[in-house]
Amino acid sequence: FTFQAWLLLVVRSLPVPLIMLFLGWRVRATSNSDFDNALAGSLISAGAVLYLFIFERKLCRKEGVAEVHFDWNTNALALFRRHLGWLAMLLVPCIFVVKFYSANGIDSAHVNSLGRLAFIVQSLGLVVFAHIALRPSSKALESLKEKYLGIWIEKLGGLWYLTVVGIPLTFAGLAFYGYYFTALELSNAALRSIIVLLIIMQANALVSRWFFLLSRRMAIKRAKVRRRSAALPQLSEAEIEADKLTASDIKTLRQETRSLRRIAFLIVFVLWLYWIWSPILPALRFFDTVQLWSFANAEGGEAWVTLGSLLKAFGIIIATIIAIRTIPAVIEATILRRFNVDRGGRYAVKAVTRYLFTLIGFLMAFGALGVHWEDVQWLVAGLSVGLGFGLQEIFANFVSGLIMFFERPVRVGDTVTVGDVNGTVTRINMRATTVLDWERKELVVPNKMFVTDRLINWSLSDDVVRVKAEVGVAYGSDVRLVEKVLYEIAKDVDTVVTDPKPVVVFMAFGDSTLNFELRCFVHGVDNWTAARNKINFEIDKRFREHGIEIAFPQRVLHFSKGANELLLGRNSGNASGEAQA
Repeated sequence: FTFQAWLLLVVRSLPVPLIMLFLGWRVRATSNSDFDNALAGSLISAGAVLYLFIFERKLCRKEGVAEVHFDWNTNALALFRRHLGWLAMLLVPCIFVVKFYSANGIDSAHVNSLGRLAFIVQSLGLVVFAHIALRPSSKALESLKEKYLGIWIEKLGGLWYLTVVGIPLTFAGLAFYGYYFTALELSNAALRSIIVLLIIMQANALVSRWFFLLSRRMAIKRAKVRRRSAALPQLSEAEIEADKLTASDIKTLRQETRSLRRIAFLIVFVLWLYWIWSPILPALRFFDTVQLWSFANAEGGEAWVTLGSLLKAFGIIIATIIAIRTIPAVIEATILRRFNVDRGGRYAVKAVTRYLFTLIGFLMAFGALGVHWEDVQWLVAGLSVGLGFGLQEIFANFVSGLIMFFERPVRVGDTVTVGDVNGTVTRINMRATTVLDWERKELVVPNKMFVTDRLINWSLSDDVVRVKAEVGVAYGSDVRLVEKVLYEIAKDVDTVVTDPKPVVVFMAFGDSTLNFELRCFVHGVDNWTAARNKINFEIDKRFREHGIEIAFPQRVLHFSKGANELLLGRNSGNASGEAQA
C-alpha cells in the first residue's frame, strides 16, 4: 500500500493550492491586460510553490509515509516539519511579489524596488533554513551520513555547508549589486533543480520499497514451500530457521539492486539538470568576466583564471569524487560478479578504476583552469627528475604497486609470507600493502618487498597446504596397526581433503621410538592449525583405544667395574656415618 498512501498524500495536498491555480487560470482566461496577466502568473507560481510545501510537510508527518514506508530518519523529518511552516509563510508571498513585478508590462521602478527587495528577503530566508537544517551538526545531515554518504559527509561537511548556504547568499548578493535578472534566472533554475531532486528521492524510495516488498514476498513463499515439504509443525525450530533465511534473502537482494538503482537515478538526475540549466548557460558567462589571477602560458602570453573557470573546475572535482565512490562499486555489482571474478580480481579492477578516474578528473579540472600539458610539461619533467632522486623509495613502491595490480602475484585475501611477515593481505594501496597477521595486528609492508624480496603466496593458484603430524610409538608395537589407525584418523577429520590423498610414512627407527609421520592436506592456511589440533587429539584417543603406546625418551646407563666399586664405597661410608650418629 506504499504507492497508494503516497498517491493519497498527493491528492490531499491539493485543495488550497488548487484554488489559487484555478483563480490564476480564470484571471488569465478572462483578461489580456498586463496587470491581469501578471496577477495570474503570480497566483499560479505561488500556488505551485505552496503545494510543494504542503505536500512535503505532510510527507514528513509523524508516522507518515516518509517515516513508515520510506524508512527516513525520524529526527530529520521532525526538523524539516518544524521549519517548513515558517519557510512557506515567508517564501510564498515573496514569490508572489517577485513573479508579479517581473512580468512584462510592469513598471521597471517597482521591479527594482519591491521585486528586488522581496527576492533578497526570499534568498535570505533560504540561507537561514539551510543553516538550521543542513549545518554539519544537524540531524538531517546525520541521517544522510548514516544512510547514504557515510564518511564523505564527515570529510566534506564544511564544504557541503558552504555550498548550500552560499548558493542563496550568492543570489541575494547578485540582486543587491544590480544583477537582479541574472540572479532571478539562476534562482528559478535552482528551484526547479530542488524539485527534481525531491522527485528523484521519492521515486528512489518508492522503487526501494517495491524491491523490499517483492523480495519479502518471494522469501515468504520459499519458506512456505519448505515448511509444507517438510511437514513441520506451526512453531517449530525449523520455522524459525526459515524466517532467518527470509531476512538474509531480503538483505542480499536489496544490496544487489541498491548500487544499480542509485546509478540509474543519478543518470536521470544529471540529464534532467542539464535540460533545466541548458537555456540559461549563456547567462553564466558573466562569471567568465570576473578575473581572479593570471599566469604565463606556453606561448609566453598571459592567461587569466576567471571565477567561471574556477567554478567549473570545482564542479569537475566534485563529479570526480562522486564517480570514484560510485562507479567502481557499480562495476563490481553489475559486471564482475556476473563473470565470477574472484575477490582479489574485483579489488584490482576497482582500484585501477579509481586511479583512472582520479587522473582523468584532475586533468579535466586543470584544463578547466586553462592549465594544459604544454604549459606544465617542463615543470613535470623537472619534478620527475628531482623527485626520482629524492623520493626514489616512494616511487619504487608506487611502481611496485602498479606491477602488483597488473601481474597479481598477490591479491586481497591471499595468505603470504614476505620476509618475517606472515598473514592475510587486506588492502593493496599505492605505496604499501596491509597484511593482517595471526595476532590480528595490521602490518604495513612496502610494495617493493613483494616484488624484489622472496615471496611465498600460500594461496596464489592453489590454497591446499600440507599438515604433518609426527608420532613415535614404543618398540614392539604393531606397525601395521599404527599405519591403519593413522589412515583412519586422516579419513575421519572433516577438513582433510581426499586429493592429494593422505600418506602415512614409517620414517625411522629412533633411539627409543618407531617414528611415523602422517601427511595430509587441507584447504587454506586458516584450517591448518585446527586440522593439526584435531589430528593430535585423535591420535591420542585412538592409540589409547588400540593399546598402542606412545613412547617417550629412555636412557640405559652402563657403569664400569671401577665406577661400581667407587659408588659402593661411597654408599657404605654414608651408611656408617649415619650409624655412628
